[in-house]
Amino acid sequence: MARGDILLQVTAAGLCTAYLNQPVEVPAPRLRLREFGVSGFPQNRLRLGYGPEVPHAQRRELRHVICG
Repeated sequence: MARGDILLQVTAAGLCTAYLNQPVEVPAPRLRLREFGVSGFPQNRLRLGYGPEVPHAQRRELRHVICG
């Protein structure tokens, strides 16, 4: 819930967010994060900033996703 709250507040403030997963999926960069004071086992990184307006990703229709 905390991450969701942060993302909503950041979006409301007009900032953009992007997940940076690769640095925590590869052992060497993940270990380097500890040099910056990250403790434990990093799960992902989040980039915050201002960026251009981009269109939303296209979504498939619900009938193509749900079976039954």
